This record gives sequence, C-alpha cells and structure tokens, in this order.
Amino acid sequence: MEAHRNHLEELVENRTEELKASQAQMVHMEKLSALGKLTGSISHEFNNPLQGIKGILEALKESNVTGNHIKILKIAEKEVDRMAKMIRGLREFYRPSPGIACHTDINNCLKEVLQLQMTVLRQKGIKVKEILSDKTPCLEVVEDQIKQVLLNLIQNAAESISGEGQITVISELKENYVIIKIQDTGSGISEDVKSKLYEPFYTTKDDEQGTGLGLSVSYGIIRDHGGEIEVESEFGKGTIFTVKLPA
Repeated sequence: MEAHRNHLEELVENRTEELKASQAQMVHMEKLSALGKLTGSISHEFNNPLQGIKGILEALKESNVTGNHIKILKIAEKEVDRMAKMIRGLREFYRPSPGIACHTDINNCLKEVLQLQMTVLRQKGIKVKEILSDKTPCLEVVEDQIKQVLLNLIQNAAESISGEGQITVISELKENYVIIKIQDTGSGISEDVKSKLYEPFYTTKDDEQGTGLGLSVSYGIIRDHGGEIEVESEFGKGTIFTVKLPA
C-alpha cells in the first residue's frame, strides 16, 4: 500500500512538472509571437527614414561634390544598406509563424542566428568558428522554434565566457540525425547544475538576467520535433550542447 501511494505521488509530481513545462512553452511562444509583431512594426518605422536618408545621399552624389566627399558619401550609403539588411534580418527572424513545420535549411538557421549575435560577440572578444557540413539535409521543422533554441544556446555559450574566448558551431549528418553542436570555451557546468539544467524556472542567473525557462523550453521544442539535447561539460573548461534532429 505504501509503495502504491509513493508511486501515485511520483506520477502526480511528474505530471505537474510536465504541465509546468508545457505552460512555460506556451507562454514563451506567445511572447515570441508578440515580439514578432512588434519587430515588424518597428522595422517598418525604421525602414522609412533609412530610405529617405539613402535618397538624400544619392542626390548629393549627383551634385557637385568631388574627391573625399564622394568617398564619405559611399561609406554612408554602405552603412545605410547595412542597417537596412539588419532590419530585414530582425523582421525575418522574429516573424510569427503558424507553428507549422516546413522545409528548413538548418545551416541557414545557424547563420542567421549568428549574424544577429555577431556584434555582441565581437564586443565581448569572442571568436566564432563555423564548421557546417554541406551534406546536412533540409528538415521539416517549425523554423522559428528551432531558431529560438539555437539563439538560446548561443547566448548561453556567450554568457559563460568571461573575457576572450571562442564559440564553435558545428553541423553534420550522422546516423539519420542532423547533429548541431554549440561548443564554448567558457566556465563549464558543475555536475550539480547539470542535473537541473532542463527544470522549469531553474537558473543560475539573477532575476533580471534570466527566468530559468530558456533550456526548459528548448528541451520541450526539440523533444516535440522527435529529437534530443545532450550536454557535455567540464567545470572550468567549457561546454558542448548537442542537438539531434531526425533527418
């Protein structure tokens, strides 16, 4: 009788944790959708004055400016184009999806996520090494969900590095799985923390820096895609997160 009651309590506890994780994922997806709409609106507002600036620069080029002034105008035009590209990237990245799986190039997802983070990584002195296999097939996945997982893993890798370091991003095809590895040279994860990584609301950060939902939600997303997340880490020597998605 005692064993039966303990078993029931364990089942209830497990189910409660599953419901918490599911609820957290739903809230997270709603936030992503809201963020996508906000980003689209902001992108539109930013794009209009940028196009105006570009028009003014083109008009100046056609006037009587010469020599160094022409060079300066060309540099300004290049920077305007770069900003416009960044705005387009943000709009595409955060565009709300209907949650329907579609044919997705995982390498492109990785490149887009890295592009969004590149400025922050450079400012921190973090180098990025890409080893992306051209044999990696496209997958039927919910693209914005997979991007969110990759973004979370890369952000975590960056936060684990104090000072200069390196993040290595790898993709490969192995045994009918597309393998994605995010490897960092950061502080590593202790065994105690490793055992709690995917628990909802568990975080080693303070309240202002993290909610403890990132890895929990990421785990749920990858599991819903029929995949797995694994972690290898040595405290003080870095971490490797491996995402496996069925090909």
